[in-house]
Amino acid sequence: MKKQQIRFCIAIVLLSFLVFVPVSRALAEKPAGNLTPEQEGVKLTVTIEGPGEAKWLFQGKSFDSGHTLADVPDGKHTVVFSDVPGWDKPADAELALARGHVVSIHGKYIRHLGALAVKAEGPEGGRWVFDGKEYESGEEIQNLPTGEYKVSFTEVADWTAPGEKTVTVSKNKTAVVDEKYVRHTGSVAVKIDGPKEARWVFQGKQYESGQTVGNVPTGKYAVTFADVPDWTRPGDASVAVAKDGTASLDGKY
Repeated sequence: MKKQQIRFCIAIVLLSFLVFVPVSRALAEKPAGNLTPEQEGVKLTVTIEGPGEAKWLFQGKSFDSGHTLADVPDGKHTVVFSDVPGWDKPADAELALARGHVVSIHGKYIRHLGALAVKAEGPEGGRWVFDGKEYESGEEIQNLPTGEYKVSFTEVADWTAPGEKTVTVSKNKTAVVDEKYVRHTGSVAVKIDGPKEARWVFQGKQYESGQTVGNVPTGKYAVTFADVPDWTRPGDASVAVAKDGTASLDGKY
């Protein structure tokens, strides 16, 4: 009985060598699930600093900033950047890719810049307005991105300000705006009851009865009368000239 038990144990041991050892070796030699760097394709990521509409192009297709291409074939390739109005695009990127590489490229667009100068002839209080800020006549704004802009002018009492202007700023150039304020004006007319040689005097000049002086800036003015022998001239008078109006006065010798 003991001999049979010994033989059975020996058979079990031999069987374990024949079955379990080869299985354990097979498991140990099985390849890992992740590929080694030499077995992976190239990963290419391109980021763009610049306008939102900018794209990068690879093998005839365009992609947004930050997009990653996986399994890119190794070899020589070129990354190109799209044209965007008002910007200088990055130079083409020449690449020599090898398997297992992870490549990141950063492309920076450069904004086209110009300048703006505005002259506003008129009162001292006149200013030109750009992007919410006021500037004196003759001032210049540098490093301004190219494009169309609006320029307006402040209101000044007794003056008509220039209308709003649209100006185009071009690359490496200065856009110039030259405008004038227009003074509000009216007229002065004086009638004289007296001798024919009587005259009324306005700002150093003499005028006959019934004459009208036009294009007089708005405001208050003095009117006097010339002396005539044997006649008492009217007293000095004051007139207020309003925009587009006629200040009338009667004088009696």
